[in-house]
Amino acid sequence: MSTNDPHVIWLQFQQFTAGFQSAVIASLSPSAEAEASYAPVIQHQACFYVYISELANHTANLMNHPQAELLFIEDESQCPNIFARVRASIKVQAEELPRDHQAWLQIMDLFSAKHPQMMAILRPMQDFHLFKLTPIQARFVKGFAQAYTLDGEQLSQVRHRAERGHQLDQPEH
Repeated sequence: MSTNDPHVIWLQFQQFTAGFQSAVIASLSPSAEAEASYAPVIQHQACFYVYISELANHTANLMNHPQAELLFIEDESQCPNIFARVRASIKVQAEELPRDHQAWLQIMDLFSAKHPQMMAILRPMQDFHLFKLTPIQARFVKGFAQAYTLDGEQLSQVRHRAERGHQLDQPEH
């Protein structure tokens, strides 16, 4: 299959994001200021989940402005070119799952299986909130001229972002 085969790109995107235990989160504060931080993340059935404290700005941000973006980015020490780090940024819609929600126990069990010692401490804390982050659209950059937009159900519609390309300055005569 070619490297631009949409199904192959989608599988590479899935494999790339699945390799992370945390994500950078960009959210909007109540005063409409951008804030970035990170949180441990679990992926389950095409959605992402974060369990975060009220002490984290993101908790109030996601409650007040449920649109956010996740960033997964290749480790600097692993990339051959700092200008072309592999990355996926995913626009998400946040929804708080209360403790009595049917999925709360299932997702918390997934967190506990992955991080048993920390979750034994954090899980019962009442100031922590579980958010389901449903992907709306993603950008996946594999390197130079290898940028893709993913949207649709489970982000399965893949388009190469070649509409404009890089432009070079033209020398003056």
